[in-house]
Amino acid sequence: RGDGHDGINLFNQYFAEHKGYTDNIAGYYQEGKIDNVYHTFSAGTVDYLLLCLDHGTKDDVLVWANEVVAAHPNHRVIVTTHHYMKSDGNLSVNGEAGNATAYDPNNNAADDLWNEFLTKHPNISMVICGHSDSDDVVVNKKIGDHGNEVTQILVNPQTMDAEYGQGSKGMVAM
Repeated sequence: RGDGHDGINLFNQYFAEHKGYTDNIAGYYQEGKIDNVYHTFSAGTVDYLLLCLDHGTKDDVLVWANEVVAAHPNHRVIVTTHHYMKSDGNLSVNGEAGNATAYDPNNNAADDLWNEFLTKHPNISMVICGHSDSDDVVVNKKIGDHGNEVTQILVNPQTMDAEYGQGSKGMVAM
């Protein structure tokens, strides 16, 4: 949560006031900070909500996220977060070394995000994350409480093509 690799301070310092990034933010968890925000857009006839959550999302942010998604029942929801899935396709679990709870015991791990938020809404269709080292894009699917399929994707460009140096290609995932 500081200025290191998994930190948010520099991200907020350089991008929270950047109009190119903030102009399309539809809502903030905390005004002036961009670690927990959402965007809305349409593609063809489909309305989307892109919800961006911080690494180790805290309980109060999950309350906010549940409210945002519930307020947009006709939007297909895509969630991004820093650490959620491991390179073997399984979710990071509470108390496991290397996950958000290792940095701060008040953080939520991926199993908390799934149980307290992601499984509860029929319009959540995708989760995209990074953090875990993987030379591949890892995809799995889980079924939410409402029978909806939630595609979960791990893509970590910083470790792909490691023979050229960590992140040397500047790969962009989309």
